[in-house]
Amino acid sequence: MHRNFNVKPFNIFLIVAKLFKTDDSILDVIENEWAETILSDLGIVLKVISTNKSKQVLKLSKASKTVEYLLREEDMIMLTVYENAWNQLSPLDQRLLLKGAFSIISYDCERERLNIDNRQYQDLFNMRHAKDANGNEFLDKYDNALEKAALIIESIEAEEKQKKEEEKEAKRAAREAKKALKNKN
Repeated sequence: MHRNFNVKPFNIFLIVAKLFKTDDSILDVIENEWAETILSDLGIVLKVISTNKSKQVLKLSKASKTVEYLLREEDMIMLTVYENAWNQLSPLDQRLLLKGAFSIISYDCERERLNIDNRQYQDLFNMRHAKDANGNEFLDKYDNALEKAALIIESIEAEEKQKKEEEKEAKRAAREAKKALKNKN
């Protein structure tokens, strides 16, 4: 007895194509910034992967229990980096975005549980109180870094859209030229 549930097959290759190993230079910057947080001292593990398409430069998520089991790690955070946009940011903007991303992570010692506060603008609220080594606030610089990141992502999307349109137009022109040649003969 065969049943058809009209379920699309899961395509693992789509996921693998979008995620890849992070460049070592980017990984060094992220690991150095992570080492400065108290979370690294608590033994929380940060795993970094990259993507070639995203709406955010950095995306934090808590690793699922399955991933933690497979990697034999507990209290794991996954950081996804949009490398095309990351590489266009200044080193200061990169550091500020990392500080903002790491500011939404907390650890509840009583419950022994890792929390990520993904409420909208929570990083802005947290960065409002953050200061650099000289006592200067990060908020204005952080706002500028967020704006730069958004503009970079928009420009990348516009370039990709234009490239697709040009490829589509070239294919259409090639089809029409082929059709004209066929009609000539």
